[in-house]
Amino acid sequence: MQAKKGRLALMSLIIAVCGIVFLLSHSPDITAANEPSVIGAHRGSSVQDTENTLEAFKDAVTSPEFTFIEFDIQYTKDKKIVVYHDYTLLRLQKKLRWISAMSYDELKETESFYIPTYEEVMGIIGKSKPINIEIKSQGNEADDRRLVDFVVKDTAERGVLENVMISSVSPGVVEYVTAEYPDISTGLIYWIHPVSYFPSEELVEGFYDKVEATGADYVMLHGVNMNNYKMLREKLPSSLKLAFWDFNDKIYVFDDVLEW
Repeated sequence: MQAKKGRLALMSLIIAVCGIVFLLSHSPDITAANEPSVIGAHRGSSVQDTENTLEAFKDAVTSPEFTFIEFDIQYTKDKKIVVYHDYTLLRLQKKLRWISAMSYDELKETESFYIPTYEEVMGIIGKSKPINIEIKSQGNEADDRRLVDFVVKDTAERGVLENVMISSVSPGVVEYVTAEYPDISTGLIYWIHPVSYFPSEELVEGFYDKVEATGADYVMLHGVNMNNYKMLREKLPSSLKLAFWDFNDKIYVFDDVLEW
C-alpha cells in the first residue's frame, strides 16, 4: 500500500512539473502588447553572461538597451548578503546545497562559479542606473526585515535610495517596506497565477485587491500571464503599474518613464 501511494505521489509530481513546463513553454511574447516600455536588465545582462554575476552587471551598466538593473539578494548562514536568485545551487551549479545552510566561506569553497556579494554588485552599478533589488525571503520574517533595513540604509548612504525599487514574491516584505519606508517604490512578484488560465472579472479584481492591500506600486508578472493581458490591463487599478518578466535578460515595465 505504501509503495502504491509513493508511486502515485511521484506520478502526480511528474504531471505537475510537466504541466508547469508546458505552460512556461507557451508563454506569449511580452512585446506583442505593443505598450510603451522601460526595459530592465533581469539579473544583469543574463543572456550574454551567466545571471547575477559580476560580468552580467558590468555589461548591463554599459548596455544602452537597459534603463535599470535588477538583481536578487539573500543571506548565507552567517548573514553575508550574496547576489543569487535560487535558494539552492542545483539549477546553475548542479549541487543540492542550500545557500541559507552554508557560511560564506563554505559557499566560496562549493560554488562552481563566483557568486558575488551585495557590496561588489553595488560597487559596479553605483549611480549609473536605477536599481530593482529583489529580496529573496527565506521564510524568516525578522531576517527579511533586517535585510530590507540594511538595503535602505546602505543605498541612502550611497546616495542612490531615490533610484531604488524593492521587490519580492513575499507580500510580507512588500507590506513592511510600504509601512516603514513609504517613499520607496515596491513590486510584488508572481510567477504563474490563476488569473491567466481562468480569466474572469471577479478573479482579476480580487487579485488586484490583494496586491493593493500590500501597498505595492508594481505588480510584476511572469510573461505567461500575458495570456490574459487584455483583462489585466482593463482592470488595472490606477494605483498600480504592470511589469512583465521572462526567463531571459529583460524586465518590461509598461510605462513611458521609470518612476524611481
